[in-house]
Amino acid sequence: MSNVVPGKATTDSSSYSWPQCAANWKAARAGEPTRWSAEYPIHTDSWTTGGIDGGLGPYQYINALAIREKHESHLYPAVILRVDWHLPEDALKPNLARSEFDRYHAGYVEDEMAALLGLQLGIRARAGATSRQFDPEGDPKGRPSAGHFKRIPPIPYPRLGRRILPWASRDHYLNAAVNPTFERLHTLQYEDAAAIVKAARLHQEALWIAESAPEMAWLLLVTAVETAASHWRRASVSPIDWLSDRKPRLRALFKGEGRDDLFQAVADELANLVGATAQFRGFLQSFCPPPPSERPQECYQHAWDRESLRKTFNVIYKRRSDFVHSGIPFPAMMCMQPWPDEKNRKLYAEKPLGKAMATQGASWKQADAPMQLHIFEYIVRGALLEWWKWCLPGTPYLNAAARAELEQIPGIGPKQAERIASHRILHGEFESFDDLLTVAGIGQKTVDAIQACTTLAKK
Repeated sequence: MSNVVPGKATTDSSSYSWPQCAANWKAARAGEPTRWSAEYPIHTDSWTTGGIDGGLGPYQYINALAIREKHESHLYPAVILRVDWHLPEDALKPNLARSEFDRYHAGYVEDEMAALLGLQLGIRARAGATSRQFDPEGDPKGRPSAGHFKRIPPIPYPRLGRRILPWASRDHYLNAAVNPTFERLHTLQYEDAAAIVKAARLHQEALWIAESAPEMAWLLLVTAVETAASHWRRASVSPIDWLSDRKPRLRALFKGEGRDDLFQAVADELANLVGATAQFRGFLQSFCPPPPSERPQECYQHAWDRESLRKTFNVIYKRRSDFVHSGIPFPAMMCMQPWPDEKNRKLYAEKPLGKAMATQGASWKQADAPMQLHIFEYIVRGALLEWWKWCLPGTPYLNAAARAELEQIPGIGPKQAERIASHRILHGEFESFDDLLTVAGIGQKTVDAIQACTTLAKK
């Protein structure tokens, strides 16, 4: 049983409280007619290929075929997001008799879909203002729109020719975002959809400012994890189960007096007294992705074993607390451009090099600044995507999935399902999806298919 207290879950499921992208998708699935359509440019510094014109309900990502200039900090409206709106006009009408801000993230449907695309692909993606509007009974070509203006903050030119997040501006294939996780966004419960969108928006903002304000990018990424971790714990363990596990004698006293109702009330009141570091660390360890497929030479690598990552996550959360409560920014060592591997300059050091560093009136030992920002972003993004998949109804837990469930995965037949089940009995639980490669007859393509449809985090 977890030793982290979950909080109370929100139960409001009105359309106004839903993230707009999920509420609109649900309306489309329910057969609501298209009220209007609109297009929004999505700005990015990545070179995008492909295009998404199906599989994501009322949304399309159209490749604008932007011509990339030599200046790699240049932002392009490289993708056009097309939205078909199905919600009735009064569906998003606010209730001004009370404050209602559970789903608030300072954006609209286009901002949500840009953030989710950025999370799926690992790119900077920011939606601009409406560029064209369509009326179902009007001109099928639509009407150009410039009704309001959205300022897109610039991305600074990389100092020393190197980026702090070197992967974010590389080439990316749009169609890679069409996967069983994104395709089932509309099946999420209200609380899950709201938490995923808020975490994605924080991740989106972190990527956007990383090159100009890496200290703040660190804080935003940690906050994205906190947003997800808090919701994950609420969904995993009820307050009464948590308190019963931590204080069994107290539980017995209330039960002996016949006051189960009072014990429930006490558990609810204590629900937010959370061990924040343990919650942050527990989420990342439960959903941590495998190490990058391409890594620098070993002396530049951060150890990926559970204990090493546990210590690093603890330090990162301590640096977050120093920033929030004492005004001490994340160490300069953790905010610099990562050093390229001398043997392959397209790969970068995962941790600060050297035993210590001093600058601007401060000094840090490497143990107090153990990881570079680009690797933490890789971990956060991988964990958020795995958690998103975990939130989807019906996602099997790999280490408990029955053979019949495994056979439902594309590319898995009865023999492979039987081998996976036998391997669990003989060798214990899979600790990573790569462990599947040790099962006879399982190759990387099959591993990828299994990973898209199952989770390694207990539900």
